[in-house]
Amino acid sequence: MKWVRAIVGLMAAGSVAVQYITPSIDTAPTWSLVYTIRYFSYFTILSNLLLAFVLLVPLISNAAFARWLDSAAVRAAAVLYLAITGLIYFALLRHTWNPTGLTYYADRSLHYVVPCLASVEWWLFAAKRGLSRHHLLRWLIFPTFYFCFLLAQGAITGFYPYNFFDVARHGYQAVLLSGVGILLVFSAVGALLVKLARLRGH
Repeated sequence: MKWVRAIVGLMAAGSVAVQYITPSIDTAPTWSLVYTIRYFSYFTILSNLLLAFVLLVPLISNAAFARWLDSAAVRAAAVLYLAITGLIYFALLRHTWNPTGLTYYADRSLHYVVPCLASVEWWLFAAKRGLSRHHLLRWLIFPTFYFCFLLAQGAITGFYPYNFFDVARHGYQAVLLSGVGILLVFSAVGALLVKLARLRGH
């Protein structure tokens, strides 16, 4: 239903905006260029923005790009990335900081509420026809590129958004092993989505 996807999409976009304008653990001055670059280096932010585009753009446009965003493969990819966002945050990151005020609510929305709502919306309303394991490799392109970007950014600036990818602290071997492990999690959850899509189709 259109109103459901509109609400979920606006929640994702709104949470990104609120998190951006409220204080964070980043030491760079808020709204500075450095702060902005670092902010949009977090997978959490990128995955929520992707969901917002995927859900909202097709509501206001019928262009080819909008239809592509609304395709079964792209819709599933957006849910996959958000699912990993929530899982990794819960397993590895929730104890690393203690947000307060609006930051607390934005944080919970970005990592828990939006991923859960996006999954429910996908299960109930998204097209799933044609999804198969062949899509898994395509879905891994973005997280693989993101991982390479983080390594390059860290090598140049010394900033790593996530401590388990901090080469200065852990070394390249450990970071690469962490990256491979997380990609395997992406693959497993992606395979589960394909299975669920097939079950829903029947």
